[in-house]
Amino acid sequence: MSAKQIPVHIIKETSVSLNIVNELFSGVNQLYPRIRINTTTSHSRSALAALQLGECHMAISHESSILRGINSLRLLREPLALVAPPSFPVYSFNQVNVERLQNMRFLLPATDLESSYTKKLAQFFAVHQLVPATFLDSRLQLPITQLVAQGLGLSVLPQSFSYNDTSGCRFLKLPYEIELYLNWQSNNMDIGTEYLLHLLFR
Repeated sequence: MSAKQIPVHIIKETSVSLNIVNELFSGVNQLYPRIRINTTTSHSRSALAALQLGECHMAISHESSILRGINSLRLLREPLALVAPPSFPVYSFNQVNVERLQNMRFLLPATDLESSYTKKLAQFFAVHQLVPATFLDSRLQLPITQLVAQGLGLSVLPQSFSYNDTSGCRFLKLPYEIELYLNWQSNNMDIGTEYLLHLLFR
């Protein structure tokens, strides 16, 4: 008789690369073969909101929680990257002068979405006093790199999206870093969450 499986539901935001999630929990199958991780993507709101409502066991986002009863662990820091298609001159640059992006077209997540990444993008543009000429707010669930590759505009994504990217776009590092956090409910942990935390803290 096979052992009962332990499901763990993790919600990540669209701005969190699946490569990072897979790397983060790469040792689960060897150490805890009963655990089955189910990762879904939140397209329209904060992953923390889903966690607070009890819709998942863990949430991965670009912000830590200040709410009582929710713990946060910083996983990493990574730079933002300018995503450029071959049809744009900036594609061939060795470095990006942010000031030269002032009149460029951008494809960005819809600014009214309640995601942690839209907040980080707003902070990035504010720090560099940059107001992109055109905001084409994307609510589509297909990879934004596919739209960039068609020459519709530039975009800004975490550098980790460049891993295994096949769009033909170039990822140019920007002088701005963001953090990634794992969040969970400290007062409502099940055995699967405890196992995953043990894996991360060992």
